[in-house]
Amino acid sequence: MENYLKLDHVTDIARPALLEYIKLHLHHARILFVVDTEISLSPGASSFGVERVIRLLRETTVGCMHFHVDVAVRSNAAFSVVASPTGTNAKYLGFRFDSTLPDASRVIDHYDEVWCFGFKPDNFGATDANIDTPAAMPASDAELAVLTTWMNNKGGMFATGDHDYLGASMCHRIPRVGTMRAWTNAQGVPPIGGTARIDTNRPFNAAEIAGAEVIEFDRQSDSLPQKIDWVPWMWFYHHPWPLHLGHVHKRPHPVLCHPSLGPINVMPDHPHEGAVFDHVSQPDIGLAAITLTNAYNFGGGVTGAEYPTVSAVQPLPIVIAHGRTLAAPPLLPEKGDSPAKRFAMISVYDGHRANVGRVATDSTWHHWMNINLTGLEAAGGDN
Repeated sequence: MENYLKLDHVTDIARPALLEYIKLHLHHARILFVVDTEISLSPGASSFGVERVIRLLRETTVGCMHFHVDVAVRSNAAFSVVASPTGTNAKYLGFRFDSTLPDASRVIDHYDEVWCFGFKPDNFGATDANIDTPAAMPASDAELAVLTTWMNNKGGMFATGDHDYLGASMCHRIPRVGTMRAWTNAQGVPPIGGTARIDTNRPFNAAEIAGAEVIEFDRQSDSLPQKIDWVPWMWFYHHPWPLHLGHVHKRPHPVLCHPSLGPINVMPDHPHEGAVFDHVSQPDIGLAAITLTNAYNFGGGVTGAEYPTVSAVQPLPIVIAHGRTLAAPPLLPEKGDSPAKRFAMISVYDGHRANVGRVATDSTWHHWMNINLTGLEAAGGDN
């Protein structure tokens, strides 16, 4: 996502230090959450939505960075702006990526990052034709032209859905977002059920661990998360001195580095996740390698290579974390048997190296939802 500090925030010795100190401490990352109507913004431990994450961002400071978060809901209502939304309620209703304010400025131009939590077309995983039906409000060429221009001006994107084609109507045609994560049946997105699903729920007690008791669906809300395998970040590709006193220093990608607790090595679990693409095929879940050769054309001159090359440098998306399911049998998940699988969970793209925006994608919005976070937060500790 966006740099914590842009170049113009680095102290300039020609300016008074006090003014720079004030500037740094007033800096905000401006984030716009874009949600379909099915994603709740209401509080509550069992809420099927992202209220807790929005509130957490607003309450968090990382160094000198503060987070300003607004919410936009895609719906069939006429576009409107709520002057003073309460709590985590939406500021923008009937939102589209090309929505404009009364002063004729684009809404997204007032934000550094857009985070997409899509649900439509539906929860049934039927034919991909459902993705582009009018009721699903698919992102139009006009929207995508505006959004792509914003991304190419270094706007940062985060996007996630879940199993099957959840979230595809909003996200599957967004440049880079649409090929970094599986969104459609045609792409091979993991299903909601059967042995091919990605079931990351963990057994909680001795009987479940022994395969003598069913792992309940609602284990997604308990205090035991899934462990993830973060990929050591090749720091020396960016900095020439990774060796210190004979030691090789390894750490995750910065996205998975907590400022005080260290590497992020767990995520909430869920009985049917989606997946992101990798540079190699993923035989455990039947996903091919990522497609890197696409071009986009949304009209009005908004055309280009999805993964551009600048000065002979073509940054490519990378997977920074993998997840693993557990073998069933011998375990007994409520949704039935499913063999052990390894899958790509989180991917990122450093577009700044190609003068475009950064992108991150996640296998499921259940890593972010109240219903999945409730047990972890109640347990406290370092989860």
